[in-house]
Amino acid sequence: MQKWSLAFLLVMCVCLPFSHSYAANSGKWDYKGTQTFKWFSNAVKSGGGDFKICLKSGPSCKYTLKKADGFNNASDIVGTRCLSKGKCTNFKNVNKYVDDGQAEFFVQKDANTGKETMSFWD
Repeated sequence: MQKWSLAFLLVMCVCLPFSHSYAANSGKWDYKGTQTFKWFSNAVKSGGGDFKICLKSGPSCKYTLKKADGFNNASDIVGTRCLSKGKCTNFKNVNKYVDDGQAEFFVQKDANTGKETMSFWD
């Protein structure tokens, strides 16, 4: 009986820390920051899954989420959404844009209508 108890305790000590750390961020949004920009945001890192942007202030217009692909490469378009102040939108299942565990996304605005402030969530 002691052998089984010791084996069970050993398995629990090894498995519990991994299962807890995996479940800690599952299904929850991770705040990635807030930026103010005129045409393009700076790149924001994502681990995949869903990606959310929220327009905190600025004009209502079309915003395009793109994957940053380096200096001389064309950026992949993830999607375009119309947003108004105080609204958010989700880009579902951005996993196909992840390389080496991370993707870098940025937002491009469709018109020169001043500055906006946007928050990013992964």
